[in-house]
Amino acid sequence: MPERPVAVVLISGGMDSCVTAAIAARNYEVAALHASYGQRTAQRELKCFNALADHFGVARRLVAQLGYFSEIGGSSLTDLSVDVHDADLTNKTIPNTYVPFRNAHFLAIATMYKEQYRAAGIRMLPVVEKEGKNTAFQIVFFNVVLLPVSIIPYFTGLAGTFYLVGAILLGLWFLFAGIKAARAKTPEASRKLLMVSVMYLPLVFFLMVINSK
Repeated sequence: MPERPVAVVLISGGMDSCVTAAIAARNYEVAALHASYGQRTAQRELKCFNALADHFGVARRLVAQLGYFSEIGGSSLTDLSVDVHDADLTNKTIPNTYVPFRNAHFLAIATMYKEQYRAAGIRMLPVVEKEGKNTAFQIVFFNVVLLPVSIIPYFTGLAGTFYLVGAILLGLWFLFAGIKAARAKTPEASRKLLMVSVMYLPLVFFLMVINSK
């Protein structure tokens, strides 16, 4: 039997990632990736991750420790001082369990280390797509989407004008870094984008705290 190509599957332990892993396991050797970022359900998710990996016979497993998310805080999912709100499907505001720009960190990190991933035979978007057009598009796209999302607190009455101006400037700074990384497609530009993304969150939350209504 020929050796199957490797596909990295990000597995949280929930239903969506379980189904994704099942689909990938049909044609690929699954390399399971799990992110531990200080979420309240970290232990339960890790247990489910390992159970799913066992079920699919996954030998390649990596648990990434992203503790800076809990250090930044601002989300009830990662900050124990913030109460988790009950689910309200009629509420159009962003739930307080939302962790901004969490998934996009993986794009920047994967781009930084794409040579190592390629050498290991792990198929991730920045690796299999040599020109990087799709990766670049997603980086810019999610930065553009983040800009209007970040100013929602102003229009919902949670923050004032100072926050609005600051969030727009920070969003443009983030977008500029994303465009620069997307155009350059170099590890150095990706490192800078990752640093901007880490700095962006605490700065936005700081503005929200000092200019809350």
